Amino acid sequence: EFDLCLILEGPDNVRAASALIATAAGGAISKIQTTVLMTAEEGLEAIKGAGSVEYRPPGS
Repeated sequence: EFDLCLILEGPDNVRAASALIATAAGGAISKIQTTVLMTAEEGLEAIKGAGSVEYRPPGS
C-alpha cells in the first residue's frame, strides 16, 4: 500500500512535512500518510482542549 515507511524525528512538524513533500516531489513515491506522535503531556492537553471544541455531529 505504501512506497516507504519512515519514522522521523525533527525539530518541528513543519520541517518534517517539508522533507516529506520534497521527497514526494521527486516522483519516487506516490502515496504518503503521516501520523504525528504526541507526548503524554501533549495528549492530556489535547483531551482537556476537546471540552472547548464546539462540534455537533451531522443531523443533530
